[in-house]
Amino acid sequence: MNETINQTFSHAFWHPSDNVSDRISFQYKQHVFYFHRLKITQRERTLLSLLLTEVDHTPRPATAEEQEWSNYLYAVGEQPPNAGTFTALHFYIEQPIDDYDSFREAILSFFPISTLMIWESNTNGLLLFPSDYREYDLDALTELIESDFYTILYTFLGIPIHSNQCKTRLSFEKKLFLKQMDKKRSTHIFSATESSLAELKQQLHNTEFEQLRSHFLSNELLHDEELLHTITVFFKNNLNTSQTAKALHLHRNSLQYRLDKFNAQTGLDLRIFSHAALTHLFMHQPT
Repeated sequence: MNETINQTFSHAFWHPSDNVSDRISFQYKQHVFYFHRLKITQRERTLLSLLLTEVDHTPRPATAEEQEWSNYLYAVGEQPPNAGTFTALHFYIEQPIDDYDSFREAILSFFPISTLMIWESNTNGLLLFPSDYREYDLDALTELIESDFYTILYTFLGIPIHSNQCKTRLSFEKKLFLKQMDKKRSTHIFSATESSLAELKQQLHNTEFEQLRSHFLSNELLHDEELLHTITVFFKNNLNTSQTAKALHLHRNSLQYRLDKFNAQTGLDLRIFSHAALTHLFMHQPT
């Protein structure tokens, strides 16, 4: 059989120099044949499927618990026993990789040992980890995957979800993730909070948004790049003046002067929650 396949389909084999994403696999006993999806016709593929077994490249669950969750989320399995409250990190890699075991080891090293890794396909899946865990460093994780596996990792951090009836909520988070990723391909790390804020901004008509923003922020201020950058960094540091001053290499008094300047020009005091929330909305034009 092997020799017959080699002779008959030699024109359609996938080679290591080809893109991995173009590779489809069929197996006969222990032998796996790799074909190039663009070189093989549908008729040939149908014939091969009658003779061989097409290999599904979706990484298999590594534990019985992961298998249970995979069946529940992506097939018709029963809901797993009550697992308490967890948070999901949805992920997507730009192209399939060769060593999924090493990929798994790399990703899980950032999370508690009880974390589950469930693949939906060979490019996307999710992690489920205890919701009280906060020590993850998604920037470092993204850099590690890009440097070690030569692919871009996109992540979406969800919110704490109770295991009961979580399927719908996880599906909603994934939908939000894909929507935001389509809009902002240059961003690799998303969160439910930031994505929901972006969705809310979408509900404002552009004209209405501009009227509101121009009421508070003058054209002169919108062109003050130094002040806008200061406000942006202030938000990124959760309104913490010490951390913001350090990030900007400024003395705290200099930072306070800029914040006071913003307050004097807009009437918005960023130490007040409602003022900060409104400013954050104004800093991001709806798309």
